[in-house]
Amino acid sequence: MADFDISGLPYLILGVVSTAREESAKLAKDLVDKGKGIAPAAREKAKEGMKARDALIAKAKEGAKARDTLVAKGAQRSDELTEAVLKSLQKVLSQMGLGTKADIEALQKRLDALEKKAAAKPKKPAKKPAKK
Repeated sequence: MADFDISGLPYLILGVVSTAREESAKLAKDLVDKGKGIAPAAREKAKEGMKARDALIAKAKEGAKARDTLVAKGAQRSDELTEAVLKSLQKVLSQMGLGTKADIEALQKRLDALEKKAAAKPKKPAKKPAKK
């Protein structure tokens, strides 16, 4: 190994520091350039992701609207079916000659009125049977 002249040590240190500074500056520039190259692609991917998210939200809103429409139509059809069944049942009961609830209530009112009227009249003693 060659003898090292210690008098050149300060120059060695300056050379190491200068080389380290140049290499770190070059490395930093390379990293910045690499980041700049990646940034547009990353931005584009982010935009694509946001577009996909917006499309999913729009589809979800459309689905909710369709669901609400179907529920409303279902409720309307249910009401129509109930009404049709009730009409058919009333027709069958009418053909059978059976009274409706309203008929029975009217008869009950008449009966109550007659009972009240009968209770209000004084009772006459019964006639004695004729003697023979």
